[in-house]
Amino acid sequence: MIYANNYPLSDDAMKYDYENHRYVLQYDYVKKKTGVDLALLVTSLYVVDKMSAVNNLLSDISEQLYNYVYSYNPRYNDYQEYLMAKSPMARELIKNALLKQLSYTLRNGKLNEFAGVNVSYNQTNAVNLMEDVRGERTIHAEAINYLSRPIEDNEKLLYNGDYYVPYKINYRVGY
Repeated sequence: MIYANNYPLSDDAMKYDYENHRYVLQYDYVKKKTGVDLALLVTSLYVVDKMSAVNNLLSDISEQLYNYVYSYNPRYNDYQEYLMAKSPMARELIKNALLKQLSYTLRNGKLNEFAGVNVSYNQTNAVNLMEDVRGERTIHAEAINYLSRPIEDNEKLLYNGDYYVPYKINYRVGY
């Protein structure tokens, strides 16, 4: 679908990061929506600027979610980027998915940054690598649910088939 609108749209809930081409939640919106003040969670003595640390966390969560979408269908990453930037319905789904992912990360930590081996013995006394055990667990199941919902023209962000890509799309023009 070709979108002729004023998207990507930055507002009180999310801003569009034009450098990395993705939406990022806004600090005040997170505080209002979740009741959690992320700046109060930053307690390390090594942090010199709490707001930078919070903004980096919100950017990391956005990157994690976008990378998950892109991993679904690498052949169509340009089109997926276009849909996420320009579709009003995709924007709402991304916002909800980002909130779920933030909540998940606050409860569990950044699972995608853990390293090592999970020493769990099964019937064959095998050692499983953490990556094999983790799988999709780095992304909240409800975030995946949001990203799996249809947008305009019944397209989906998490789709591993062939998209019908209109030939008149100018990628990264205006976004």
